[in-house]
Amino acid sequence: MGLFDKFKKVEKIETQRTHNLGGCIITRSLYEGTSKLKWIFREKSANSADNGWRALGDSDTEEYINVPENNLVVDFDRLEEKYGDDFNWGTDLNCEFFQNQLAREADLTPYQEVKALAKCYSNDDVLFLLNNKVYRIYHLTYSNGEPRYIEFQNRKDVIEYIEKQYVDEYL
Repeated sequence: MGLFDKFKKVEKIETQRTHNLGGCIITRSLYEGTSKLKWIFREKSANSADNGWRALGDSDTEEYINVPENNLVVDFDRLEEKYGDDFNWGTDLNCEFFQNQLAREADLTPYQEVKALAKCYSNDDVLFLLNNKVYRIYHLTYSNGEPRYIEFQNRKDVIEYIEKQYVDEYL
């Protein structure tokens, strides 16, 4: 400590968390800590208390997820505190920005509704839901080029793909 350090004005910075973000559905394995977070994505809310976020663990199978007792509603803040920034996909994104960017890059004529659901923080891949039934991961180009995409017919296939990609590239 320097001679004049005790006279320095110290500004206390307080972090204010946003609470009451609604409930999200996570698997029991995540809640109990028997699996690690692999997927977090957002769907249309089931009701006003549901924020639409869903989280799945690395050991969760389709059979496991389809058992209602294996799915829990938890406060979203608790999920964020538990898993932090470990996973390279997430829903912390400006949906409107990515939806507009995709509209500039791709011909979306047959689709009336386009929703950005999640973003890969390691590259320019963004998961979109088209007309509430077709899932596509677009690799946005931010230029005049046509973006590449991979199409999925259901959420399970999207999750398997993202998990495999994450495991192959980062673990």
